[in-house]
Amino acid sequence: MKPASNTRKIALAIVLCSVALLLPIWASLQLSWIQSELHERNDGFGYVHDVLRRAEKTADQVSHAVERINSSHLPPCSAQERDLMRDIDLESDYTQAVGRIANDVIVCSSLDNRELIYLDKPGLVTENGVKEYFHVVLTRNKHPLNVFAKDGVAVITDPDLPLDVSLNDNDISLALLVPSADGQHVLASRGDRIDPRWVRSLPKGEERTYNKDGYMVMAARSSRYDLAVVVASPRERIDRRVRHFALLFVPIGVLCGVSLIWATMYLARLRSSFDNRLKAAVRRREFYVEYQPVVDLKSRRWTGAEALVRWRTDDTTVRPDLFIPLAEERHLIHLITQQVVSLIAEDLPRLLKIDPSFRVAINLSPDDLRMQSTVEMLRSLLALEGVCPGNLEVEATERAFVEDQKISHVLEQIRSLGIQVAIDDFGIGYSSLSRIHSFRFDILKIDKTFVDTIGTEGVARGVMLPIIDIARSLDLHIVAEGVEREEQARFLQAYGIERAQGWLFSAPLSVAALSKELRERSQETVALK
Repeated sequence: MKPASNTRKIALAIVLCSVALLLPIWASLQLSWIQSELHERNDGFGYVHDVLRRAEKTADQVSHAVERINSSHLPPCSAQERDLMRDIDLESDYTQAVGRIANDVIVCSSLDNRELIYLDKPGLVTENGVKEYFHVVLTRNKHPLNVFAKDGVAVITDPDLPLDVSLNDNDISLALLVPSADGQHVLASRGDRIDPRWVRSLPKGEERTYNKDGYMVMAARSSRYDLAVVVASPRERIDRRVRHFALLFVPIGVLCGVSLIWATMYLARLRSSFDNRLKAAVRRREFYVEYQPVVDLKSRRWTGAEALVRWRTDDTTVRPDLFIPLAEERHLIHLITQQVVSLIAEDLPRLLKIDPSFRVAINLSPDDLRMQSTVEMLRSLLALEGVCPGNLEVEATERAFVEDQKISHVLEQIRSLGIQVAIDDFGIGYSSLSRIHSFRFDILKIDKTFVDTIGTEGVARGVMLPIIDIARSLDLHIVAEGVEREEQARFLQAYGIERAQGWLFSAPLSVAALSKELRERSQETVALK
């Protein structure tokens, strides 16, 4: 191997290992950020929804108090009305007092004192006509309160009650606002980091998340009242969460990265060891051939067989669907094909002594069909005593017909030897039916996928019948694969299919078992005559 090639492979291995290590770590950090922001958002909206629920309940109680007093039709400020005010006050969670108001003066209330309470001009008049007075200090209570007045009724509330939630961190700020007011008036707040402009464009009934001025902002606006709640959490909190999650996820990422490197190296060694193992298997002649009989559907006579390669190593049989694709991928399939042809060369004269017209089909891969040596191998089979072109058949998948011109050239040379070429697996993934006209071959094999649909209304059956019709129009011979039920055999025979193979007729057989069966069938035929 050239030094430059080694250098490129080493460089590629270093790059792959670096990616395998760093990618899971990067993914772990990204996951840490995502989880941190998700947790912060969930916490923030937890506060928002709690405060908004309390604020809406306060507004409900204010509206209820106004409606109940005015619908009572009691004389204003009478003893009966003051008793009603006290009842409303006692029944409400968020109201501190209820009274009558005129000209910015509370003239009577549910409070015990009978003094007039003079208010300044309202700080805000809402779109619903509610006058709102802020930071009102009653003579008996130095704690500032808010007063909401409508239709001559005043309801006194504590602005801190809606905000009475337990915050996990003093860095978090929250505020209850009136979004329609000029400047988005703040009814109550905790912390000083809220900018009322953050909810200016927030539609009713919606909630949003913003990143503003180094804060993650969660905001929601009531669908029923002119109220909005905003929570602002500094990005430093997210950074702390990221560090917390990173301590959890990064070690997992490192472990995944190391595991990925190990898996990559293991697979590389496995692929390398497969190459060596397969070459050793060829040297030890661990590959052998079984023959799947091909039957004339009309007479049920065994007219030929498909040669199927098998691999037995250390008393273990390796499945063909495992080693054949890997051998093709590693461009080693030609080694197996050479051994298969060598085994057929040993078996074929034995079979032809029993039935001189017997035909053996050999599977060739695209790699085989790119090699001129394949033509020479087939020519060597024809040189055997008693072997003629009619005793051989070559099978190639549809993929081989469409890959390149070199394959087409080799196939033409094979056909020039008088050996018929069959297209296998046609219609299951490479070409449309219209392309069948452009391929040069003699036999079309119907895949088991289509045969299985016989007796059903499957979509594949609708493909099989047009394939058969086109094959007939081109004077092609047809062989059906994977026949397992008598119903399928009868259907195919009725549709004019000449030959078939499958477990209905026989499992794949060793050459000894095949010879024995052919001999017995030949004797039965003679006896019947």
